[in-house]
Amino acid sequence: MSLPSFLQISLSSLLDSPAVVELAARAGDKAVVILKNHFTLSSKEINDAIQNSYGYALTTIAAGLAAPEQKLAFLQKLRHSKLEREFSDKIAINYLQPFLNSSHFQQDSISSETGEMSANFGANAIKNCQVLIPYKKQLFQDAAESALTEADLTAIISYKGPISITDLVLKQLEKVRPSEKCEDWDDFITFLRYKDLLGNAILFFFHEQLRQHPRVKETFAALQRAGLWVDVRDIKTAQQSLTATLEQQHGELLRQLDEQKQLMAVAMQANDFIQMGEIGQALPGLQQQATAIERDLKQVSVILQKAQAAWQQSHEQLLQLSAILKCGRF
Repeated sequence: MSLPSFLQISLSSLLDSPAVVELAARAGDKAVVILKNHFTLSSKEINDAIQNSYGYALTTIAAGLAAPEQKLAFLQKLRHSKLEREFSDKIAINYLQPFLNSSHFQQDSISSETGEMSANFGANAIKNCQVLIPYKKQLFQDAAESALTEADLTAIISYKGPISITDLVLKQLEKVRPSEKCEDWDDFITFLRYKDLLGNAILFFFHEQLRQHPRVKETFAALQRAGLWVDVRDIKTAQQSLTATLEQQHGELLRQLDEQKQLMAVAMQANDFIQMGEIGQALPGLQQQATAIERDLKQVSVILQKAQAAWQQSHEQLLQLSAILKCGRF
């Protein structure tokens, strides 16, 4: 069974795949091989992370809609209280009020007074968040039934589309069909879609849980050593890092070429035709790799600009959330 789309996008976002795609264009399947060797999270670890992220997202949204005296009760259920507090503090001003004033919100049945409208909708939205939270296992129980296959890893690392999962998660929710819906349900679902709130919140906490996982960190380190990942948010540092990596790779290839040429000279003196044939087959490949890296070194800034543009385009909504939180996490 292929990887569900929402999980493919979540893992692609975690691994900065759009940027990796641009940097890996010259490297064939090397990125997939690195993921296969290092990105070895189990299906349970992935399932737990996505389920917990969904629960954290809805609990934090509810906390952001709650009155001050109620907010603490929600935040106490979460593991990163400071982080969730930062997020929840932004919900009302950056999501609720703009939503209530937008054309997305149906105001016919509610008082035109903004304060009352906000209180009524917010109270019902909190109840609806609480309705949805227990469904996390049903929603994501089949997210990753077994270890990620090579086809899954290829799909994850080659994904270049928008990083957005709100509609995918809500489509899963339609299959579950919660029966305990509270008032303003349709408006509540529209609110979760507003500025991609639900999906961005899930991805935010998904990143927070897994970015510091030892195997995820080692995956990034291995991709960086191969010249297939740099942090494109800081283009100057990224250029220095990628240039250093490519220069190191180029130096190693030149060393291997020199060594093979010396061995060829010895083989020719000894009339060792078998050795000469083997070396003769290896030399063009090494020279081709060295030439390709020389070409890349001349185009580092162009390569990085393409990688940065791809990353920014795919992460547009998440970057807006990061700007709201002023945390620079994406």
